[in-house]
Amino acid sequence: VMFDYIKTETGTVTITGYIGEDSVILIPSSIEDCPVTAVADLGLREDQTVTYIRIPSSVTEIGPKAFISCSDAEKIVMADSVRSIGAEAFSGCAKLKKVTLSRGLISIGEAAFRDCVSLSDIDLPDTLITVGSRAFYGCSALKEIYIPAGVFDGNTFEMFMNSGIETVTFGKRVKSI
Repeated sequence: VMFDYIKTETGTVTITGYIGEDSVILIPSSIEDCPVTAVADLGLREDQTVTYIRIPSSVTEIGPKAFISCSDAEKIVMADSVRSIGAEAFSGCAKLKKVTLSRGLISIGEAAFRDCVSLSDIDLPDTLITVGSRAFYGCSALKEIYIPAGVFDGNTFEMFMNSGIETVTFGKRVKSI
């Protein structure tokens, strides 16, 4: 196993670190026959070798700053099980271009993708309810975005401050901005 982890009292595993040197990180769905359900706060922070991250269907939570400053990460693919992305989870991933979010995602934390200056491809799922302040702050390559109708908690202006957003499309049921 190339990951540091802890087993919880409920029989699940939380990833707390990566001890490998591969540029492709495939988080396992289980370790020691226990499902991996989370990536801990600061779990894989500042890993300078990773270029691709795949999060399996067993994971439901990505903790705050879990992948902060993984400066060479270019692509992240999440299974549809992920429900929440913590504050600053991917902040400072300067080379990150594409993120495939979970289609079951409910919450994106404050500054989750702050200063991902290369991010140009991300689709917010219709299940999304909360987008934290400055979630996409400084994402200068991000030119257009769709805000799902279910987003009730979030200030659209603050979500995209200092980004490259030129076009915002809102879900059909959006009543006010």
